[in-house]
Amino acid sequence: MLILAGDIGGTNGRLRLVRADAGQLAVVREATLPSRDFASLQELLLRFLQPGDAIQAAALGIAAPVLDGAAQTTNLPWPLVTERDLQAALGVPVQLLNDLAATALGALALAPEELDVLQVGTPRTGPRVVIAPGTGLGQAIVWQADGRAHVQATEGGHVDFAPSDDADVVLWLLARETWPHVSWERVVSGPGLHLIWRCLTERLGEPACAHGTQGGDPSAAIGQHGVAGDCSTCGKAVRWLTRLLGAQAGNLALTAWSVGGVYLAGGLTAHLWPILHQGAFLQGFHAKGRYVAVMEQIPVLALRDPAVALKGATQAALQLAQSAVGQ
Repeated sequence: MLILAGDIGGTNGRLRLVRADAGQLAVVREATLPSRDFASLQELLLRFLQPGDAIQAAALGIAAPVLDGAAQTTNLPWPLVTERDLQAALGVPVQLLNDLAATALGALALAPEELDVLQVGTPRTGPRVVIAPGTGLGQAIVWQADGRAHVQATEGGHVDFAPSDDADVVLWLLARETWPHVSWERVVSGPGLHLIWRCLTERLGEPACAHGTQGGDPSAAIGQHGVAGDCSTCGKAVRWLTRLLGAQAGNLALTAWSVGGVYLAGGLTAHLWPILHQGAFLQGFHAKGRYVAVMEQIPVLALRDPAVALKGATQAALQLAQSAVGQ
């Protein structure tokens, strides 16, 4: 049985061809393709697949809300993505799922050594949440019922950004000059890191280093030098974003009452691993007024496996293929 799994983000599309044989999964081929180089998801998938790839099903996590088998990407200029069109292009059953739903499914299968513990807390039976900063800010809720895990992707990254101190207010005002609605995704994301750097240098008097003004992707340079510790301004930007990530992770934890744990994923989390342990994240996570003691008890873990969403999509594709065979 040959299946196709995908993790389609606003920056890159990661694809994996997997062979399932007697309960064992083996990766046949894998590639990462720049999403913006393609006019549609169909075009991206067909570039990856080769003659002779007789797949039986495909499941694709995508950075967009999925409603009735259709998704409109928010960070890519693609037409509406539908399961019907993808099935017509590939000739097999296709399932679209939100990328955070795929990440959450993959997280359930990770071994302890694949998790980076930020806060041990007191593990309890209850909902868990996943938050993943990258090009955007994905969020999902996981709970157990009927003997199995259920995943609900959310669009919580698009709720209103709430400043918690005077500097955050200045950041909100700067963002408000560009966008009529300032969401958490605007500030806790790759592009948000550059926005924070601009706030530091344009509004708060920090020296403007060259890393934030270079061409290409200045956020990547800011993150690299901030984590390396060789630029004061970049370091402050990274720590500020890390605190804000903690604040929104705490908001999500309280909203979902995720006493089972909080999982951090996403490309930006992977780049920030050395910074996540330095205190700013938990500072933001704990700062919930009368609920500080509660926040200190919630386990917080970062997912080390960058392919966790692909693992979740693989499980979804396998179930889809098995259902098709059963019919």
